[in-house]
Amino acid sequence: MERRTFIALAATAVIAGCSPASQSSGAGARSSSNVLTRQEISASPYQNAYEAVEKLRPSFLRARPTSAGPNMTAELFVDGIRRGSIEGLRTIPSAEVAEIRYLTVQDATTRYGLNVPAGVLDVKLIGR
Repeated sequence: MERRTFIALAATAVIAGCSPASQSSGAGARSSSNVLTRQEISASPYQNAYEAVEKLRPSFLRARPTSAGPNMTAELFVDGIRRGSIEGLRTIPSAEVAEIRYLTVQDATTRYGLNVPAGVLDVKLIGR
């Protein structure tokens, strides 16, 4: 019986190690399509957070149809504080960004309330 348990655990470990989510291709590996990491941003010389998002995750900037209007862009939150439109990313030096995460309407509503009909760009700054 112990041998069967060992074989089952070993097979599970091998399968988990082969899954795409656990593989990484080095320094430039993307952690998630909804997250832009510090590592990705620092790999290229972007002046501000908007440039980094524009080059690395342009879908974050895309206008989306909503029930509140025909096409709206995500709201910008920096360290949990609402900062307005995504144009505010232009004022954030890329060197200060720890992470930029796109929150879907459902996730954004759960975290920030009902007034985010196109989702949220949630920026975390280094050391805050």
